[in-house]
Amino acid sequence: MWFTATATALVGLMILKERREKDLFLIKIFALVVMGYLLLPQLIIRQMPDRAEYWTHYSQYAERTNQAIFLFVVSVVLTYLLVMFSFPRLKELNFRFSSKTFYLIALLYLISVGAKVELYQRGFFWLEGAGDVIGTAPPLLKYLSNIHLLGFNLLVVLRARDVGTQLFRARFCWADVTFWLLILYTIAIPALQGRRAGVALPIILLFFVISLTSRIRKTFWLKVLLTVSCIFFAITILRSAQVASVGSSADGEVSDLFAELQTLELDLSQNIRQVTGRVGSSYLNANRAIFYSDKLGVKASFDTWEVIISGAVPRFINADKPPISIGNAFGKDIEAISSTNDSTGINPGWVGEAYFYNGMLGVFLFAVLYGFLLGGFSASFGVTSDSGLLGILCASIFIVSGFQMEIAASLLSFLKSFTVQIALVLFLTIGR
Repeated sequence: MWFTATATALVGLMILKERREKDLFLIKIFALVVMGYLLLPQLIIRQMPDRAEYWTHYSQYAERTNQAIFLFVVSVVLTYLLVMFSFPRLKELNFRFSSKTFYLIALLYLISVGAKVELYQRGFFWLEGAGDVIGTAPPLLKYLSNIHLLGFNLLVVLRARDVGTQLFRARFCWADVTFWLLILYTIAIPALQGRRAGVALPIILLFFVISLTSRIRKTFWLKVLLTVSCIFFAITILRSAQVASVGSSADGEVSDLFAELQTLELDLSQNIRQVTGRVGSSYLNANRAIFYSDKLGVKASFDTWEVIISGAVPRFINADKPPISIGNAFGKDIEAISSTNDSTGINPGWVGEAYFYNGMLGVFLFAVLYGFLLGGFSASFGVTSDSGLLGILCASIFIVSGFQMEIAASLLSFLKSFTVQIALVLFLTIGR
């Protein structure tokens, strides 16, 4: 019953028609994400044995899990609509970017390339080859190696502003060559690393921007679904060559990608289970968290609100602040990883972490926070301005990638990333 009610509500959101349809964009993305991460994988998982190679499903707690999902979805939607139609548009934060933004994008990509080269020279091979140890690279250098992702968002916004659907049909010129080279750089490295989200997310964002800036056909979202599905399937096969020595070992060593690929055998049934287990990890972790919380009485060894508050304080103010990740603690609490493994983390997803932290009350409170953020961004930023499109783009990233992550890590990453990007382009715009 709860599964059917949630699915019906989400389908209704996806087909909802309204004059201000662009303002409802984020809630429709939320509906797609919940369907893709929580409901559709569940349909497959519940047709298979509870204990499989890539998951353990507690079917006796499936109804309770769906009750938590239903509460989360309804609370997010109601909060979103309440905030969406109550907040004023912030004219001060809706502006066009300066032409100098192109130089900022180039600088961010150059810094990223330099950082990756430095990581390689220090022995931290970004292809995750033999000899890598997870988490041992300098944090600042790791951050700088991925700073091009800030430039990627700005790049897509500037490109979409001028050409809309011509994004994939522009005439040949050096600007177009540069654009596609940067896109290739953004996608190729995570593809070689076997990072599915790192490849799929930039492509999804391109589709999102097109849908926001142009009229699209009914087959548009089908193309999105097929593209992302193929990416996840292909890179899951690639990634399966690496995961054997990750997670169960205490030191987190990663096997050599190319050596493992030579012995990898394609098994369609196995690969489908891999993709289902990976995409459905939010549902599986929520289901497991509910089992351990309700059946075994296990309490969270972390305080999510405390992690959010401490993580919001800049490190230059509190140099000794603890890490914001609770993935390792959560994994140990639900016995998904060894008690001696201090390197591997399990992403609980918003529903799973909220319930494990404080039951149904936690699900409700964090759903209100989630809906408030999405509604606030939809109300405050308009897609007709560059900064507004950037805001909606960052919120889309938060929905697509953050929903499966830890609450504090995804929330703070979203807010910090957006603040940095807006501050940089605002500085350039004021200075022109």
